Amino acid sequence: VQLRALQCIMAAMQAATVLASRETVLQLLEALLVMTASKSQAISNTAAATLRQSASAIFEFVAATALVAAASTTEQTEHAAAAVHAEGTASAVLEELSAIAGGSPPAVLKFRPHETADGVAMEVLDT
Repeated sequence: VQLRALQCIMAAMQAATVLASRETVLQLLEALLVMTASKSQAISNTAAATLRQSASAIFEFVAATALVAAASTTEQTEHAAAAVHAEGTASAVLEELSAIAGGSPPAVLKFRPHETADGVAMEVLDT
C-alpha cells in the first residue's frame, strides 16, 4: 500500500496543477518525510528517492513558470502571478527542508522530525 502511495505521490508531483498548490505540495512532502522513517528499507529508500525527485520537480516547475512569465506578452499579469506563487511554494519547501536538516522543527509541516528525515532533507538540499 505504501509503495503504491509513493507512486501516486510521484505522479502527482509531475502535474502542474498540483505543483501550483502550495498546500498540496507541502502535504505531499510531509507524507514523504513521514514514510522515510518506515521500518521497511524498501519504503524508506523509495520515499527518500521520491522526495529528491519531488524537490527537483518543484524547482523545475518554478523555472518553467518563470520562463513562461518572462516570455509572455499576453496575459502577462496572470503568468507573473503564477510565477510568484510557484516561487513562494519553492521557498517554503526550501525553508522547511533547511529547518529539518538543521535539526529544528518545521514551521509549516505537521510532523515530528526524525533522524532519517534530517539526513534525507540534507541530501535533498545538497543536490
